[in-house]
Amino acid sequence: MNYSNPLEWQKAYIREQGVDALVSTSPDNLAYTIGYVMPSLQLGVRKRRFAAVVTPDGPDVLLVVTPEFKQAQADSRIRDVREYNEFTESPTTLLADILRELGVTRGRVAVEMDHMPARDYLDLFRELPDTRFVDAEPIFDRLRMLKTEEERERLRRIGGIVHRAHIAAAAAARPGWTEMQYGNAIRDSVREQGGEGLNNLVVASGYRSTWSNSAPTQKALEEGEVIKVDVFAYDNGYQSDIARTVAVGEPTPFQRDIWARLVDIHSAMLEHVRPGASTRELWKLFVDEFAARDLTPTIRFAGHGLGLSLHEEPYISTYRDSRLEENMVLAIEPVTQVDGVGFHIEDEVIVTANGCELISDGRGEMLRIR
Repeated sequence: MNYSNPLEWQKAYIREQGVDALVSTSPDNLAYTIGYVMPSLQLGVRKRRFAAVVTPDGPDVLLVVTPEFKQAQADSRIRDVREYNEFTESPTTLLADILRELGVTRGRVAVEMDHMPARDYLDLFRELPDTRFVDAEPIFDRLRMLKTEEERERLRRIGGIVHRAHIAAAAAARPGWTEMQYGNAIRDSVREQGGEGLNNLVVASGYRSTWSNSAPTQKALEEGEVIKVDVFAYDNGYQSDIARTVAVGEPTPFQRDIWARLVDIHSAMLEHVRPGASTRELWKLFVDEFAARDLTPTIRFAGHGLGLSLHEEPYISTYRDSRLEENMVLAIEPVTQVDGVGFHIEDEVIVTANGCELISDGRGEMLRIR
């Protein structure tokens, strides 16, 4: 699989699966299909409905509310854009009309049953009683596991920006700064490099470093502490997920020791990321590497897919077994807690034909605030 963009990949995959039309309605799968994030969906305007209809060999259609029409005409990969009045027209009826026009109403139509409201689904079913509706969730899970050329480039870009933002923030900060000031330094660096913004940000110092996903506060950064920093920035909807542990002042021998052990675990994992690797066997390796260094992982997965969502398939865990494939993008993240102190390193990789390409690499010395 090496398509230039997700629309090409979708058409090829549903042809292979015998699906006559694939309908995306959720914010992330719409962005995946049309190539940009719909502003109304970012704003959470709940009652506005959108639908992209993709067919294997024929035309594709995008249905949007009138306020989104002009941008969709300019930015969408799907060139046939239809608008509707959200106050006078039913988007479900219009979607049924589109499916009739495309000639797929007696075939298999995949819809997002995990997203489409029950009322809309029932209305669509009543409109098209002869259509065999199937669940689109496993289709999109499979599609989005394998990244196209365009997606890989977007993930490389935002991952590189965040990797550099970690370094810049640690270099700028001083003991006594607040967690909020540190978070602002991260945000400023992301924006200065051309990143669009942050979806979320973890800055957790001292006793808070053992907490999972803590937003920055007015707590001061004190000499001798560590800070757990995880940055979720985005570029046209595509996410970063890169974490670092930062020492406030000179790292103590204890901090250096735990960090060195965590880096060794991280390196062992990265060496085994390649096509054909079993996610369950990688999890076993992860646990064994922790045990060999007298540490315990504090989360129940060693890594996960990354793309338009922060966590995507496949997960590296004991709960299911998948095989890694070329063009998957993963975040690999050893996390541990020792004596009330949290340590976290997380980097992003692209699975290549013979191993993996590092989008970011945090395995050097622990970052520090001087």
